[in-house]
Amino acid sequence: MKNNIKQIRYQTLCADMKKYHSSLAKKDRTFIIDKKKVTMEHCDFCDEVNLWTYWQGRNHLNASILVVGQDWGNLNDDQEAIINIKKMNNKEEVEYIRVNPSKNDTDQNLIKLFQSIGYNIQSNQKELFFTNIYPLYRPKDSKITSGFKSTWLTKEMEEHFKRLVHIIKPDIIVCLGFETYKAVGKSLLGKYAFIDRNTENFSTAIKEFFSNPLIVETSDYTKSLILATPHPGSYGVKNRNQYFKNQIEDTKKKKELENKLKKDPLFFLKEDWKNIKKYIEHIENNKNLLDTAIKFAVDAHSGDKRKGTNIPYITHPLEALSIVSTMTEDENILAATVLHDVVEDTDYTIEDIEDIFGKEIMAYVKAESEDKKENLPSKYTWKRRKEETLKHLKTASTHVKMITLGDKLSNMRAIYRDYKKLEDTLWERFNQKDKKEHQWYYEGIASLLKEDLSEYEAYKEFKELIHTVFD
Repeated sequence: MKNNIKQIRYQTLCADMKKYHSSLAKKDRTFIIDKKKVTMEHCDFCDEVNLWTYWQGRNHLNASILVVGQDWGNLNDDQEAIINIKKMNNKEEVEYIRVNPSKNDTDQNLIKLFQSIGYNIQSNQKELFFTNIYPLYRPKDSKITSGFKSTWLTKEMEEHFKRLVHIIKPDIIVCLGFETYKAVGKSLLGKYAFIDRNTENFSTAIKEFFSNPLIVETSDYTKSLILATPHPGSYGVKNRNQYFKNQIEDTKKKKELENKLKKDPLFFLKEDWKNIKKYIEHIENNKNLLDTAIKFAVDAHSGDKRKGTNIPYITHPLEALSIVSTMTEDENILAATVLHDVVEDTDYTIEDIEDIFGKEIMAYVKAESEDKKENLPSKYTWKRRKEETLKHLKTASTHVKMITLGDKLSNMRAIYRDYKKLEDTLWERFNQKDKKEHQWYYEGIASLLKEDLSEYEAYKEFKELIHTVFD
Protein backbone atom coordinates (compact mmCIF):
# COMPACT_ATOMS: atom_id res chain seq x y z
CA MET A 1 0.00 0.00 0.00
CA LYS A 2 1.28 3.46 -0.86
CA ASN A 3 1.98 5.89 1.94
CA ASN A 4 -0.55 8.70 1.81
CA ILE A 5 0.27 12.36 2.14
CA LYS A 6 -0.45 12.46 5.86
CA GLN A 7 1.74 9.43 6.49
CA ILE A 8 4.62 10.94 4.55
CA ARG A 9 4.32 14.24 6.40
CA TYR A 10 4.05 12.42 9.72
CA GLN A 11 7.08 10.22 9.05
CA THR A 12 9.07 13.29 8.05
CA LEU A 13 8.00 15.02 11.27
CA CYS A 14 9.05 12.01 13.39
CA ALA A 15 12.46 11.94 11.68
CA ASP A 16 12.92 15.70 12.15
CA MET A 17 11.99 15.44 15.83
CA LYS A 18 14.37 12.54 16.47
CA LYS A 19 17.23 14.38 14.77
CA TYR A 20 16.53 17.58 16.72
CA HIS A 21 16.16 15.86 20.10
CA SER A 22 19.41 13.92 19.72
CA SER A 23 21.32 17.12 18.95
CA LEU A 24 19.75 19.37 21.61
CA ALA A 25 22.35 21.01 23.85
CA LYS A 26 22.37 19.92 27.50
CA LYS A 27 21.65 23.46 28.70
CA ASP A 28 18.43 23.53 26.66
CA ARG A 29 17.07 20.39 28.34
CA THR A 30 18.19 20.96 31.94
CA PHE A 31 15.70 22.35 34.47
CA ILE A 32 15.37 22.90 38.21
CA ILE A 33 12.56 20.73 39.58
CA ASP A 34 11.90 20.60 43.32
CA LYS A 35 15.24 22.36 43.84
CA LYS A 36 17.07 19.64 41.93
CA LYS A 37 18.77 19.91 38.57
CA VAL A 38 17.22 17.49 36.08
CA THR A 39 18.57 16.90 32.55
CA MET A 40 16.04 15.46 30.14
CA GLU A 41 16.91 12.66 27.72
CA HIS A 42 15.78 11.74 24.21
CA CYS A 43 14.49 8.27 23.34
CA ASP A 44 16.39 6.60 20.50
CA PHE A 45 13.86 3.79 19.98
CA CYS A 46 10.76 5.97 19.66
CA ASP A 47 9.54 5.87 16.03
CA GLU A 48 6.41 7.93 16.73
CA VAL A 49 6.19 11.56 17.88
CA ASN A 50 6.09 10.33 21.47
CA LEU A 51 6.05 7.06 23.42
CA TRP A 52 2.49 7.81 24.53
CA THR A 53 1.43 7.71 20.88
CA TYR A 54 2.00 3.94 20.92
CA TRP A 55 -1.05 3.67 23.19
CA GLN A 56 -3.47 5.57 20.94
CA GLY A 57 -2.15 7.11 17.77
CA ARG A 58 -0.27 4.68 15.55
CA ASN A 59 -1.92 5.00 12.11
CA HIS A 60 -4.55 7.32 13.65
CA LEU A 61 -3.72 10.31 11.46
CA ASN A 62 -7.40 11.04 10.83
CA ALA A 63 -8.19 11.14 14.55
CA SER A 64 -10.89 13.60 15.59
CA ILE A 65 -9.60 13.98 19.17
CA LEU A 66 -6.00 14.84 20.04
CA VAL A 67 -5.19 14.26 23.71
CA VAL A 68 -2.13 16.14 24.93
CA GLY A 69 -0.34 15.29 28.16
CA GLN A 70 2.62 16.96 29.84
CA ASP A 71 5.64 14.68 29.54
CA TRP A 72 5.87 10.89 29.48
CA GLY A 73 8.05 10.48 32.58
CA ASN A 74 11.31 8.56 32.90
CA LEU A 75 12.27 5.60 30.77
CA ASN A 76 12.25 3.22 33.75
CA ASP A 77 8.68 4.10 34.78
CA ASP A 78 6.89 1.29 32.97
CA GLN A 79 9.23 -1.35 31.63
CA GLU A 80 6.40 -3.53 30.35
CA ALA A 81 5.08 -0.69 28.20
CA ILE A 82 8.59 -0.11 26.84
CA ILE A 83 8.98 -3.81 26.03
CA ASN A 84 5.66 -3.68 24.18
CA ILE A 85 6.70 -0.50 22.33
CA LYS A 86 9.85 -2.21 21.07
CA LYS A 87 7.74 -5.17 19.95
CA MET A 88 5.44 -2.77 18.08
CA ASN A 89 8.49 -1.35 16.29
CA ASN A 90 9.16 -4.92 15.13
CA LYS A 91 5.56 -5.09 13.85
CA GLU A 92 4.44 -7.56 16.54
CA GLU A 93 0.74 -7.51 17.44
CA VAL A 94 0.84 -6.31 21.05
CA GLU A 95 -0.85 -3.53 23.04
CA TYR A 96 0.92 -0.58 24.61
CA ILE A 97 -0.79 -1.16 27.93
CA ARG A 98 -1.31 -4.55 29.54
CA VAL A 99 -4.79 -5.97 30.17
CA ASN A 100 -4.45 -5.08 33.84
CA PRO A 101 -4.18 -1.28 33.89
CA SER A 102 -0.81 0.35 34.39
CA LYS A 103 0.26 1.19 37.94
CA ASN A 104 0.62 4.74 36.67
CA ASP A 105 -2.07 6.91 38.32
CA THR A 106 -2.46 9.03 35.20
CA ASP A 107 -3.09 6.00 32.98
CA GLN A 108 -5.55 4.42 35.42
CA ASN A 109 -7.52 7.63 35.85
CA LEU A 110 -7.51 8.39 32.14
CA ILE A 111 -9.01 4.98 31.41
CA LYS A 112 -11.84 5.76 33.86
CA LEU A 113 -12.41 9.27 32.51
CA PHE A 114 -12.66 8.04 28.94
CA GLN A 115 -15.02 5.30 30.10
CA SER A 116 -17.23 8.01 31.59
CA ILE A 117 -17.72 9.53 28.12
CA GLY A 118 -18.09 6.24 26.28
CA TYR A 119 -14.56 5.26 25.16
CA ASN A 120 -12.59 2.13 26.02
CA ILE A 121 -8.99 3.23 25.59
CA GLN A 122 -7.68 -0.19 26.53
CA SER A 123 -8.57 -1.12 22.95
CA ASN A 124 -7.61 0.59 19.71
CA GLN A 125 -9.66 3.77 19.12
CA LYS A 126 -8.92 5.28 15.71
CA GLU A 127 -10.59 8.56 16.58
CA LEU A 128 -7.99 9.20 19.31
CA PHE A 129 -4.37 10.34 19.10
CA PHE A 130 -2.24 10.67 22.27
CA THR A 131 0.93 12.70 22.58
CA ASN A 132 2.80 14.73 25.18
CA ILE A 133 3.53 18.39 24.62
CA TYR A 134 7.07 18.00 25.97
CA PRO A 135 8.79 15.35 23.83
CA LEU A 136 11.82 14.47 25.99
CA TYR A 137 12.03 12.09 28.96
CA ARG A 138 13.18 12.33 32.53
CA PRO A 139 16.45 10.55 33.34
CA LYS A 140 16.16 6.90 34.34
CA ASP A 141 17.26 7.54 37.91
CA SER A 142 14.84 10.44 38.43
CA LYS A 143 12.23 10.02 41.17
CA ILE A 144 10.55 13.33 40.36
CA THR A 145 7.34 12.98 38.34
CA SER A 146 5.84 16.47 38.75
CA GLY A 147 6.97 20.01 38.04
CA PHE A 148 6.37 20.28 34.28
CA LYS A 149 6.42 23.86 32.97
CA SER A 150 5.29 25.14 29.60
CA THR A 151 8.53 27.14 29.44
CA TRP A 152 10.49 23.91 28.91
CA LEU A 153 9.52 23.89 25.24
CA THR A 154 11.94 25.33 22.72
CA LYS A 155 10.68 27.16 19.64
CA GLU A 156 11.55 24.08 17.58
CA MET A 157 9.42 21.87 19.85
CA GLU A 158 6.52 24.29 19.53
CA GLU A 159 6.86 24.18 15.75
CA HIS A 160 6.98 20.37 15.75
CA PHE A 161 3.76 20.21 17.75
CA LYS A 162 2.12 22.72 15.41
CA ARG A 163 3.10 20.54 12.45
CA LEU A 164 1.52 17.52 14.14
CA VAL A 165 -1.78 19.35 14.65
CA HIS A 166 -1.82 20.53 11.03
CA ILE A 167 -1.23 16.95 9.85
CA ILE A 168 -4.00 15.40 11.96
CA LYS A 169 -6.44 18.32 11.88
CA PRO A 170 -8.40 17.10 14.92
CA ASP A 171 -11.80 18.54 15.76
CA ILE A 172 -10.87 18.79 19.44
CA ILE A 173 -7.58 19.09 21.33
CA VAL A 174 -7.89 18.01 24.98
CA CYS A 175 -5.13 19.47 27.15
CA LEU A 176 -4.37 17.60 30.38
CA GLY A 177 -3.35 20.25 32.88
CA PHE A 178 -2.93 24.01 32.84
CA GLU A 179 0.76 24.00 31.86
CA THR A 180 -0.09 21.75 28.93
CA TYR A 181 -2.87 24.15 27.95
CA LYS A 182 -0.48 27.09 28.04
CA ALA A 183 2.12 25.26 25.95
CA VAL A 184 -0.46 24.12 23.39
CA GLY A 185 -1.92 27.63 23.10
CA LYS A 186 1.50 29.19 22.61
CA SER A 187 2.62 26.56 20.09
CA LEU A 188 -0.48 26.89 17.92
CA LEU A 189 -1.33 30.56 18.30
CA GLY A 190 2.15 32.00 18.72
CA LYS A 191 1.31 33.69 21.99
CA TYR A 192 -0.41 33.12 25.30
CA ALA A 193 -3.78 33.78 23.73
CA PHE A 194 -5.53 33.42 27.07
CA ILE A 195 -3.34 35.94 28.91
CA ASP A 196 -6.26 38.24 29.70
CA ARG A 197 -8.38 35.42 31.11
CA ASN A 198 -8.72 34.78 34.82
CA THR A 199 -6.05 32.13 35.21
CA GLU A 200 -4.90 32.73 38.78
CA ASN A 201 -6.70 29.56 39.77
CA PHE A 202 -6.99 26.88 37.11
CA SER A 203 -10.06 25.34 38.75
CA THR A 204 -11.80 28.73 38.59
CA ALA A 205 -10.75 29.33 35.01
CA ILE A 206 -11.85 25.94 33.65
CA LYS A 207 -15.49 27.04 33.38
CA GLU A 208 -14.46 29.88 31.08
CA PHE A 209 -12.16 27.61 29.08
CA PHE A 210 -15.09 25.28 28.37
CA SER A 211 -17.62 28.01 27.63
CA ASN A 212 -15.24 29.96 25.38
CA PRO A 213 -12.61 27.58 24.01
CA LEU A 214 -9.62 28.70 22.00
CA ILE A 215 -9.86 27.94 18.29
CA VAL A 216 -6.97 27.29 15.92
CA GLU A 217 -7.33 27.10 12.14
CA THR A 218 -5.59 24.01 10.77
CA SER A 219 -6.29 24.84 7.11
CA ASP A 220 -8.48 27.21 5.11
CA TYR A 221 -11.36 24.80 5.73
CA THR A 222 -10.70 23.18 9.12
CA LYS A 223 -10.29 24.28 12.71
CA SER A 224 -9.70 22.70 16.12
CA LEU A 225 -11.19 23.57 19.51
CA ILE A 226 -8.69 23.63 22.38
CA LEU A 227 -10.19 22.38 25.65
CA ALA A 228 -8.50 22.26 29.06
CA THR A 229 -9.11 19.84 31.90
CA PRO A 230 -7.21 19.23 35.14
CA HIS A 231 -4.41 16.71 34.82
CA PRO A 232 -5.68 13.20 35.68
CA GLY A 233 -2.60 12.37 37.76
CA SER A 234 -2.75 12.25 41.55
CA TYR A 235 -1.78 15.92 42.01
CA GLY A 236 -4.33 17.18 39.49
CA VAL A 237 -7.13 15.11 41.03
CA LYS A 238 -6.19 16.21 44.54
CA ASN A 239 -6.08 19.90 43.60
CA ARG A 240 -9.40 19.74 41.74
CA ASN A 241 -11.14 18.10 44.68
CA GLN A 242 -9.58 20.51 47.16
CA TYR A 243 -10.91 23.46 45.19
CA PHE A 244 -14.51 22.26 45.66
CA LYS A 245 -13.93 21.40 49.32
CA ASN A 246 -12.74 24.96 49.87
CA GLN A 247 -16.05 26.27 48.49
CA ILE A 248 -18.00 24.63 51.32
CA GLU A 249 -18.14 26.17 54.80
CA ASP A 250 -20.78 23.93 56.34
CA THR A 251 -18.99 21.12 58.21
CA LYS A 252 -21.69 18.52 57.55
CA LYS A 253 -21.80 19.22 53.82
CA LYS A 254 -18.03 19.17 53.63
CA LYS A 255 -18.02 15.75 55.30
CA GLU A 256 -20.64 14.50 52.84
CA LEU A 257 -18.46 15.66 49.97
CA GLU A 258 -15.41 13.95 51.43
CA ASN A 259 -17.33 10.68 51.66
CA LYS A 260 -18.47 11.06 48.06
CA LEU A 261 -14.89 11.62 46.94
CA LYS A 262 -13.70 8.57 48.87
CA LYS A 263 -16.07 6.48 46.77
CA ASP A 264 -15.13 8.23 43.53
CA PRO A 265 -12.07 10.53 43.64
CA LEU A 266 -12.69 11.37 39.98
CA PHE A 267 -16.20 12.73 40.56
CA PHE A 268 -15.37 16.35 39.68
CA LEU A 269 -13.07 15.44 36.78
CA LYS A 270 -15.87 13.33 35.35
CA GLU A 271 -18.10 16.40 35.54
CA ASP A 272 -15.44 18.30 33.59
CA TRP A 273 -15.27 15.53 31.01
CA LYS A 274 -19.02 15.80 30.47
CA ASN A 275 -18.24 19.15 28.87
CA ILE A 276 -15.74 17.46 26.56
CA LYS A 277 -18.41 14.92 25.64
CA LYS A 278 -20.87 17.72 24.83
CA TYR A 279 -18.41 19.24 22.37
CA ILE A 280 -17.71 15.84 20.80
CA GLU A 281 -21.43 15.15 20.37
CA HIS A 282 -22.10 18.66 19.04
CA ILE A 283 -19.39 18.31 16.41
CA GLU A 284 -20.50 14.81 15.42
CA ASN A 285 -24.16 15.85 15.18
CA ASN A 286 -23.31 18.81 13.00
CA LYS A 287 -20.79 17.10 10.76
CA ASN A 288 -21.86 17.25 7.16
CA LEU A 289 -20.59 14.40 4.99
CA LEU A 290 -20.25 16.59 1.91
CA ASP A 291 -18.41 19.34 3.80
CA THR A 292 -16.00 16.73 5.15
CA ALA A 293 -15.41 15.32 1.65
CA ILE A 294 -14.79 18.79 0.21
CA LYS A 295 -12.29 19.63 2.96
CA PHE A 296 -10.56 16.31 2.42
CA ALA A 297 -10.32 16.84 -1.34
CA VAL A 298 -9.01 20.38 -0.93
CA ASP A 299 -6.29 19.09 1.39
CA ALA A 300 -5.47 16.10 -0.84
CA HIS A 301 -5.12 18.19 -4.03
CA SER A 302 -3.35 21.10 -2.29
CA GLY A 303 -0.68 22.59 -4.55
CA ASP A 304 -1.75 20.63 -7.65
CA LYS A 305 -2.59 22.40 -10.91
CA ARG A 306 -4.76 21.56 -13.90
CA LYS A 307 -2.67 20.13 -16.74
CA GLY A 308 -0.87 22.83 -18.71
CA THR A 309 -2.26 25.68 -16.56
CA ASN A 310 -1.80 27.50 -13.25
CA ILE A 311 -5.40 26.79 -12.26
CA PRO A 312 -5.66 24.96 -8.89
CA TYR A 313 -6.65 21.35 -9.52
CA ILE A 314 -9.39 21.45 -6.88
CA THR A 315 -11.49 23.57 -9.24
CA HIS A 316 -12.11 20.44 -11.34
CA PRO A 317 -13.67 18.15 -8.66
CA LEU A 318 -15.63 21.12 -7.32
CA GLU A 319 -17.01 21.84 -10.80
CA ALA A 320 -17.81 18.14 -11.25
CA LEU A 321 -19.65 18.28 -7.92
CA SER A 322 -21.68 21.27 -9.11
CA ILE A 323 -22.65 19.38 -12.28
CA VAL A 324 -23.65 16.17 -10.50
CA SER A 325 -25.72 18.16 -7.99
CA THR A 326 -28.05 19.10 -10.87
CA MET A 327 -28.86 15.37 -11.28
CA THR A 328 -29.03 14.08 -7.69
CA GLU A 329 -29.11 15.19 -4.06
CA ASP A 330 -27.67 11.90 -2.77
CA GLU A 331 -24.88 12.91 -0.38
CA ASN A 332 -22.85 9.76 -0.97
CA ILE A 333 -22.79 10.33 -4.72
CA LEU A 334 -21.92 14.01 -4.29
CA ALA A 335 -19.16 13.19 -1.79
CA ALA A 336 -17.74 10.55 -4.16
CA THR A 337 -17.79 13.09 -6.98
CA VAL A 338 -15.59 15.58 -5.17
CA LEU A 339 -13.29 12.71 -4.14
CA HIS A 340 -13.21 11.01 -7.55
CA ASP A 341 -9.60 11.92 -8.40
CA VAL A 342 -8.08 11.57 -4.93
CA VAL A 343 -6.93 7.97 -5.37
CA GLU A 344 -5.96 8.41 -9.00
CA ASP A 345 -3.96 11.62 -8.62
CA THR A 346 -2.72 11.80 -5.00
CA ASP A 347 -0.98 9.45 -2.59
CA TYR A 348 -4.19 8.52 -0.79
CA THR A 349 -5.30 4.93 -1.31
CA ILE A 350 -8.70 3.37 -1.84
CA GLU A 351 -8.30 1.89 1.66
CA ASP A 352 -7.98 5.41 3.05
CA ILE A 353 -11.25 6.41 1.38
CA GLU A 354 -13.04 3.38 2.81
CA ASP A 355 -11.59 3.99 6.26
CA ILE A 356 -12.74 7.61 6.33
CA PHE A 357 -15.91 7.64 4.22
CA GLY A 358 -17.20 4.06 4.19
CA LYS A 359 -17.74 1.27 1.67
CA GLU A 360 -20.36 2.92 -0.56
CA ILE A 361 -18.34 6.05 -1.28
CA MET A 362 -15.20 3.93 -1.64
CA ALA A 363 -16.96 1.83 -4.28
CA TYR A 364 -17.97 4.92 -6.27
CA VAL A 365 -14.46 6.38 -6.11
CA LYS A 366 -12.92 3.05 -7.11
CA ALA A 367 -15.23 2.87 -10.12
CA GLU A 368 -14.01 6.32 -11.21
CA SER A 369 -10.28 5.66 -10.66
CA GLU A 370 -8.16 4.64 -13.62
CA ASP A 371 -5.35 2.12 -13.25
CA LYS A 372 -2.50 4.45 -14.12
CA LYS A 373 -0.14 1.49 -14.77
CA GLU A 374 2.65 3.38 -13.03
CA ASN A 375 5.34 1.00 -14.25
CA LEU A 376 4.79 2.24 -17.83
CA PRO A 377 4.95 5.74 -19.40
CA SER A 378 1.49 7.35 -19.60
CA LYS A 379 1.72 8.03 -23.33
CA TYR A 380 2.04 4.30 -24.01
CA THR A 381 -0.88 3.28 -21.80
CA TRP A 382 -3.36 6.02 -22.70
CA LYS A 383 -5.41 3.98 -25.20
CA ARG A 384 -5.49 0.88 -23.00
CA ARG A 385 -6.61 2.89 -19.96
CA LYS A 386 -9.39 4.59 -21.90
CA GLU A 387 -10.57 1.27 -23.34
CA GLU A 388 -10.80 -0.11 -19.81
CA THR A 389 -12.80 2.94 -18.71
CA LEU A 390 -15.29 2.45 -21.54
CA LYS A 391 -15.56 -1.26 -20.80
CA HIS A 392 -16.36 -0.62 -17.13
CA LEU A 393 -18.85 2.10 -18.00
CA LYS A 394 -20.94 -0.35 -20.06
CA THR A 395 -22.08 -2.14 -16.91
CA ALA A 396 -21.86 0.79 -14.48
CA SER A 397 -24.80 1.93 -12.36
CA THR A 398 -26.65 5.16 -13.11
CA HIS A 399 -25.01 6.71 -10.04
CA VAL A 400 -21.51 5.93 -11.32
CA LYS A 401 -22.48 7.31 -14.72
CA MET A 402 -23.58 10.57 -13.07
CA ILE A 403 -20.14 10.96 -11.50
CA THR A 404 -18.52 10.15 -14.86
CA LEU A 405 -20.64 12.81 -16.58
CA GLY A 406 -19.69 15.39 -13.97
CA ASP A 407 -16.02 14.57 -14.45
CA LYS A 408 -16.06 14.49 -18.26
CA LEU A 409 -18.28 17.56 -18.72
CA SER A 410 -15.92 19.54 -16.50
CA ASN A 411 -13.03 18.34 -18.67
CA MET A 412 -14.87 19.22 -21.89
CA ARG A 413 -15.63 22.72 -20.59
CA ALA A 414 -11.92 23.25 -19.92
CA ILE A 415 -10.98 21.82 -23.32
CA TYR A 416 -13.50 24.09 -25.06
CA ARG A 417 -12.27 27.21 -23.24
CA ASP A 418 -8.66 26.52 -24.12
CA TYR A 419 -9.40 25.26 -27.64
CA LYS A 420 -10.89 28.64 -28.54
CA LYS A 421 -7.53 30.22 -27.70
CA LEU A 422 -5.02 27.55 -28.69
CA GLU A 423 -6.87 25.62 -31.41
CA ASP A 424 -5.10 22.36 -32.31
CA THR A 425 -1.92 23.22 -30.39
CA LEU A 426 -4.00 22.47 -27.27
CA TRP A 427 -3.45 18.72 -27.69
CA GLU A 428 0.30 19.10 -27.15
CA ARG A 429 -0.28 19.43 -23.39
CA PHE A 430 -1.75 15.93 -23.13
CA ASN A 431 -0.06 12.53 -23.07
CA GLN A 432 -2.20 11.62 -26.08
CA LYS A 433 -1.54 14.31 -28.69
CA ASP A 434 -3.83 12.97 -31.44
CA LYS A 435 -7.09 14.95 -31.51
CA LYS A 436 -8.94 12.07 -33.16
CA GLU A 437 -8.13 9.76 -30.26
CA HIS A 438 -9.67 12.27 -27.82
CA GLN A 439 -12.72 12.48 -30.07
CA TRP A 440 -13.05 8.66 -30.08
CA TYR A 441 -12.87 8.61 -26.27
CA TYR A 442 -15.35 11.40 -25.52
CA GLU A 443 -17.84 10.21 -28.12
CA GLY A 444 -17.57 6.73 -26.60
CA ILE A 445 -18.34 8.16 -23.15
CA ALA A 446 -21.34 10.08 -24.50
CA SER A 447 -22.70 6.97 -26.21
CA LEU A 448 -22.52 4.92 -23.01
CA LEU A 449 -24.15 7.65 -20.91
CA LYS A 450 -27.00 8.31 -23.33
CA GLU A 451 -29.49 5.67 -22.20
CA ASP A 452 -29.50 6.70 -18.53
CA LEU A 453 -28.68 10.41 -18.65
CA SER A 454 -29.81 11.89 -21.98
CA GLU A 455 -32.69 13.81 -20.38
CA TYR A 456 -30.37 15.85 -18.15
CA GLU A 457 -29.16 19.30 -19.23
CA ALA A 458 -25.62 18.30 -18.27
CA TYR A 459 -25.66 15.50 -20.83
CA LYS A 460 -27.00 17.81 -23.55
CA GLU A 461 -24.22 20.32 -22.82
CA PHE A 462 -21.65 17.51 -22.92
CA LYS A 463 -22.84 16.37 -26.36
CA GLU A 464 -22.87 19.95 -27.69
CA LEU A 465 -19.29 20.61 -26.53
CA ILE A 466 -18.05 17.37 -28.12
CA HIS A 467 -19.67 18.43 -31.40
CA THR A 468 -18.23 21.98 -31.19
CA VAL A 469 -14.66 20.91 -30.40
CA PHE A 470 -14.27 17.84 -32.58
CA ASP A 471 -16.54 18.29 -35.63
